[in-house]
Amino acid sequence: MTETTTQNPPNSKERWYAAPYHDLTRPSLAFRLTAGLLIIGWIVLTGWIVTKTQTVGSPDEAANRLFIQHLAQTGSYRLSEGLTAAMVSFVHPRSIAVVGQDLASGSFLGLIQAGALIAKLFGLGAERFLIPLLMLGALLAMYDVFRRFWGRWWSLLGVVLLALHPALFEFATLPYMHNGAFVAGLMIAGWALLRLLERPRFWFAVVSGAAFGLALFFRPVEVLWTAPAIIIVLLARKLWRELIVVGVVTLFVQMPWLLANHAIYGSFLSSGYTPSGVFTDSVNAVASVAAPAKTLFTPPGGWSWHWLSSTWWYFILLLPTWSLMGLIAISRYFRRKYVTWSKSFKLSVMSLIAIFPLVYYGCWNLYPTTPSGDVGALASYARYWLSLYVMLVPGVIITLRLFTRRWLVVVVAAVMLFSQGWTIWQHPVSGLQARFSADQLHQITRQNILRVTEPGSVVIAGAADKYIQGDRLALFQLPTNVAEWQALRTLVQQRPVYVYEPVGTPDASVMNSYGLTVTIQQAFDKDSVWKITPL
Repeated sequence: MTETTTQNPPNSKERWYAAPYHDLTRPSLAFRLTAGLLIIGWIVLTGWIVTKTQTVGSPDEAANRLFIQHLAQTGSYRLSEGLTAAMVSFVHPRSIAVVGQDLASGSFLGLIQAGALIAKLFGLGAERFLIPLLMLGALLAMYDVFRRFWGRWWSLLGVVLLALHPALFEFATLPYMHNGAFVAGLMIAGWALLRLLERPRFWFAVVSGAAFGLALFFRPVEVLWTAPAIIIVLLARKLWRELIVVGVVTLFVQMPWLLANHAIYGSFLSSGYTPSGVFTDSVNAVASVAAPAKTLFTPPGGWSWHWLSSTWWYFILLLPTWSLMGLIAISRYFRRKYVTWSKSFKLSVMSLIAIFPLVYYGCWNLYPTTPSGDVGALASYARYWLSLYVMLVPGVIITLRLFTRRWLVVVVAAVMLFSQGWTIWQHPVSGLQARFSADQLHQITRQNILRVTEPGSVVIAGAADKYIQGDRLALFQLPTNVAEWQALRTLVQQRPVYVYEPVGTPDASVMNSYGLTVTIQQAFDKDSVWKITPL
């Protein structure tokens, strides 16, 4: 793993693990073959995963897929079902916003716009490859960053460990979830910022702004903590003009979704999200104007000490080895850095910015009664912590470099790669086996529902609403108030309406009180489909 260069540190000959700094020599044939096989392996593996699964695992993914395909086919961001505003207010799947009598995305529009563009150019289904390929570019960018500090082989090892980080790998292979796209864009932006610091030129400022803009294009809300970090770094180097260029280009990249937001939701900074995010109370929510600026930094539910619990589950226990290595590297790094007041101040500010997303997302309290460890180490809400996992990679590399025996490094790295790969495949909640098995069951459920319901009908499908979106008008649950029951009674007179029940029988007495009755349409093992008709 040693390499020859004119920039070797003094101790590199005695300590093989002290990799050369910024190696400029031509890579060996062994390295090129290894790197090439790893790139091909990523493309084949992720391509196989995103094409093998036909259903999605969350309502957010289902809504994104629906509107990507709808935008690509019709050029419209809105979907009309021909219902009145009173009906549409509750007759729609989850993660979808209501705008008048139309349905619109309940999420950020960046992924929908990018996916629709790819689907338009290369055909429906091609959008599945966007995030895996974007993440591949991000991993290559991270390799180029690491290579400047630790040489080729160490950097390659760090990138491979990152690529097989179970949480990162999962969201890199979920083609309709924008968190993976954001993190990939942020990784590329980090590389572009480093190039700008190396060569403060107009062109590199444009590239840096475009890369940062790409990240925010998928998750604009992350500007709360990413923008201050970039501003401080550039101002610390007194790159005023470059900062202005980065800001202008970043804003220019946001124009597509800003204009679409204004056309759909009535304001540039509005979106399908409610001010408090997509939670239970937003299932029937109408898109709203952005909250005042002072509330943007307040997490849903307010600030609380719950972030300590979330940090324990999502950041420390997710992969304890990574957490420990990160702590070791941080302790070694900072013990020699607080040497002047100016440097101490800068490092303290940057540390606070890095901690902000940890505290912000930790306060969400998404599992108020069930600890995330019981739900699964890769519970879907780990997606908000992906950028923090990426920050741990330098710590992993630095800690591995502390071992003075080559065989020990090989053993530790091999154990990490095996355990991470095993988690990716075998995890009971988010592993590939579990994902493929769930996909098969979901396809059966979808086929059963579609077989006994006609096109144009409405299905109250519970969690199955995400499997039948696009083929039937689905909603999550039965009405919850008098106005919704009255709207449903009117809807039953216009269209066939069905109820999908995974277990049990719909409560006929409640329906009778609103002039409706329910009869079984078809039973499948434990599942059944019932038809709602007027009394």
